[in-house]
Amino acid sequence: MSDSGRTAFPIIGEQLERCFSVTGETSLEVVAACRVPPDFSGFEGHFPGRPILPAFCIVRLCLAIAGRGVSFRPRLRTVTRSRFLVPIEPDTPFTVRVVRTAVPESGWKCRAVLTAGSATAAEVRFTFDQEEEGYNAASQA
Repeated sequence: MSDSGRTAFPIIGEQLERCFSVTGETSLEVVAACRVPPDFSGFEGHFPGRPILPAFCIVRLCLAIAGRGVSFRPRLRTVTRSRFLVPIEPDTPFTVRVVRTAVPESGWKCRAVLTAGSATAAEVRFTFDQEEEGYNAASQA
């Protein structure tokens, strides 16, 4: 992977953090309103002429939303199921609802549903735990 590829993932994560606002939150559920602007770097080359939000960006966005309200920085452990049903195009408003369940001594189990208009755009089931102290994702690429 090129040096530019190593730095792209943290940059994309930072950009996605600015693409949502939490509209509802309990200890086990987070709901966020989302809109990804056309200049988001994740759209580059995916796909020329008709950009859509890449699946890994959807998963990363769900992780960021699921991590709200926990006392540590979340680290994705597994994606156990994913379905991408409706493409998310630039500037499309959509909602992400994450239901999370604490799993003793191993983190959280989550189910995220993305809704655009009245359609379910995606569903992602994943687990996350606490990122190791001092861990630098960019150095692991």
